[in-house]
Amino acid sequence: MDLQMPNMDGLEAAYEILKLCDTQRLPPDKHPRIIAVTANVYDSDREACTAVGMCDFVAKPVKLASLREALVRALRSSQSATGGSSSSYEAQNAAAAAAAAAAAAAAAAAAAAAAASPGSSKRRQQRRNIVARRALGM
Repeated sequence: MDLQMPNMDGLEAAYEILKLCDTQRLPPDKHPRIIAVTANVYDSDREACTAVGMCDFVAKPVKLASLREALVRALRSSQSATGGSSSSYEAQNAAAAAAAAAAAAAAAAAAAAAAASPGSSKRRQQRRNIVARRALGM
């Protein structure tokens, strides 16, 4: 998920998605695995992503190898949450590659939309702070 989207940033969107999963009492293995995609590579950004429940973090410009590794880690964490046996490395890699291609296309579309509506970076930072405080129960 791109962190810098025009109407709702990725931190807030991830928080709301995962809150909805909790509200509907979905078991953890049914929660979506959300990977942050952002040009901000500061530790505070990574910590904010973790605080709202994102499972991984990929820096822009997105490199296919980095995205594939993040997707494989997400698949593995999903499998360990279900307690099932892990599928073959090749199958995981193929699934990750397909997801990486789709995610790269979505990231490009999101970047184009963000470029068309840049918004206030101060406002985005304020929203991130609010979302992080909510996630931490503050």
